[in-house]
Amino acid sequence: MALIVLGAKLGLIRYYGTDEPFADQWAAEGVGFLQAPLHGGLNWASFFWPHGEHRPAITRLITRGLILGNAGQWDCYVEIVFNLSIYAAFLAVAWRIARQVTNGWRLTVAAIFMAVLFSAPCAYENVLWGFQSQFVFLLFCGALHVYGTARSMRIDGIWVIAQLAALCGLFSIAAGVMSPAAITAFAIVEVVRGRRDAWAWATIGVNIALLAYGLWLLPVHVPSSGHGAELIGQALVRTGYLLAWPFRSFGWGFLFQAPCIGAIVLSFFRRGEDRSFRLVALLWLWIFFVAFAIAYGRVITAETIGVRYFDVLLVGIFANGLGVLRLWAINGRRFARLKFAFGAAWFIGVGMAFWQINNPVHSGAMLRQQKEYAMEQRDVVRGFLSSDNVIPMQEFENRTRRFPHFDLTLKLLRDPEVRPLLSPGLSTDARKGPLSRLAPAVSKMWGGWMGIGACLLLFGARRATVSSFGAVAAGEMEKDHDWD
Repeated sequence: MALIVLGAKLGLIRYYGTDEPFADQWAAEGVGFLQAPLHGGLNWASFFWPHGEHRPAITRLITRGLILGNAGQWDCYVEIVFNLSIYAAFLAVAWRIARQVTNGWRLTVAAIFMAVLFSAPCAYENVLWGFQSQFVFLLFCGALHVYGTARSMRIDGIWVIAQLAALCGLFSIAAGVMSPAAITAFAIVEVVRGRRDAWAWATIGVNIALLAYGLWLLPVHVPSSGHGAELIGQALVRTGYLLAWPFRSFGWGFLFQAPCIGAIVLSFFRRGEDRSFRLVALLWLWIFFVAFAIAYGRVITAETIGVRYFDVLLVGIFANGLGVLRLWAINGRRFARLKFAFGAAWFIGVGMAFWQINNPVHSGAMLRQQKEYAMEQRDVVRGFLSSDNVIPMQEFENRTRRFPHFDLTLKLLRDPEVRPLLSPGLSTDARKGPLSRLAPAVSKMWGGWMGIGACLLLFGARRATVSSFGAVAAGEMEKDHDWD
């Protein structure tokens, strides 16, 4: 599953990725972590300064590390290829969650579902823009926090790692604070249900501290619009738009979220050691909080949801898909046909909506436009580097908004020490660092990774199916023996 997803994303990078910086990247990375170190202007505080409401220290550390590893050259293509390693780590955690929730032939369904879902070309922004690694890091840290805390519900090494992941998540984007919020709420509910052990109190204490620290890190600023109760109400409406995606109406959204809403209800009322529903419920609760954070900070409608948020919303779809598979696994023939019919209808409905935004006509047009703008930007910047003529750059900025910090970008490009260290498509020395040579070679192998992944998926599906039916047969034989 992971090889198929990573191969698909490498293919996206191969055909639509560029080494061109985008928008805020010129100032946030170029000025801060390429130019500033050349003039002695970089220190540890530079990695933790706020960028809007965010403190993307992890992304900055990655950026600086890749520049150093690339012999001082700043190459955004290297960044987007490297970011897939973070996505691979997220996929590993997501798979562990899937294995915790389901097994047998349903695990095969989960693997195919994940391969299709997380390969979606519509979610291209965080793949093709190097400085968007903070969104991927948010997913990895939040998913690990959820899994490690609720996996065994006891304090062990994985629990400790999960809390450290939550701390790192605070330095992804501002919504990183939402996994401690979700875990705190989850642990408090467990106390209300009667749990009074070290896990409950330690989880509440650590995550309240992480939540307080994360809120303290947020810069003082005015949110997107409104104030007080008015803003909360607006944010809840916008959260509804986000959670209904890829549908565009609240009605469909409620039906779409029904599996996880059901998991929340069942996790509260079901007793015993089966924690699968609680894990699904907690995963969804975290995504709900992240969606609320996005809706609180951004004015959006059903038609204007930013592509950068699609990766978060895909995890919401993943959580609901696991909810369906866990529902199918409940023992007993009561409502069996109804459960199967509901689950099948859910997968078909989501698949149809998913296809509408991922078909080649729709997603291909968006990707081609991004590539065309990047190529036009390259020509405009090359022209400026050779002539110092600002007018074409200003006209391009007015039309595309790809140089939001225009004056800082001009100062960056006019710096004679910076010019040789720009990306291979812009470098005045036509240089290619070691990572700039490696990254295209890696992306060129995208088809091979997908092919190997497909073969392994088929092999694993066969083994899972045989094992599942073998276990069922053994169970039936044992029942017959007991009856005799």
